[in-house]
Amino acid sequence: MDMSGWPYFEEMYGVQHNAVEIPAQANPCFLVVNGDKSLIWDGGFPDYTPASPSPGPHGVIVSMPVKLNDQLAEIGISPREIDYFAVSHLHFDHLGNWSYFKTSEIIVQELEWEAATSKNLENQIGYDSSITANLADLDNLQLINGDYDVFGDGSVMLIYAPGHTNGSQFIVVKLRDFGPVIISGDVIHFREELEHGVVPNFNIDAEESKRSIQKIVEYAEKLDGKLWIQHDPVQHKQRMISPQFYQ
Repeated sequence: MDMSGWPYFEEMYGVQHNAVEIPAQANPCFLVVNGDKSLIWDGGFPDYTPASPSPGPHGVIVSMPVKLNDQLAEIGISPREIDYFAVSHLHFDHLGNWSYFKTSEIIVQELEWEAATSKNLENQIGYDSSITANLADLDNLQLINGDYDVFGDGSVMLIYAPGHTNGSQFIVVKLRDFGPVIISGDVIHFREELEHGVVPNFNIDAEESKRSIQKIVEYAEKLDGKLWIQHDPVQHKQRMISPQFYQ
């Protein structure tokens, strides 16, 4: 998602676009395999997003040359085989491929569901009522309250971290060889938010956001883990991409 020259960057993020190394955002999804169980974290932009740069939502430029379904097929996995689909929050850029996982257990914070299905969405940018309406028809939607142990063995934890939205969460994955990875969702968007101590202006609660940022930083320090800022384009370029993987 290219935001270079986007006129709303400073209004949205609280800094000028030249304050970040690359004024763009990655929109990755993450596959976690634990024995015979599997989880997808977030759904990114939909696979029908054009491969070449094209006008996208809110005036940004989007492109998606690599498609999630193709990546899964390359490693021999069908979306229907995924046991869990956990989402950091219910904004459109994290749910684009949600329909691949209609048969998975879909895990969302209850407060996030309440926010996304509220009739008063005027000041809550990012929700798509057509997506939540379809999700509401499913009987495998699991609404959780607070931190949640996905596999029951402590290896993958969802951590409640409100501020960006009422029900935002991040994920902690304890990899056997690589070690713990903490994936931010939208608790943090850019590395520079940490460096400048800023919170995006469109976050629903600035003080909650600051507490959640402190929480995720403390998790990374306590576990001696890697903090992966999900949208950060610089970090994204440094990470291995499927079919490569971390173990």
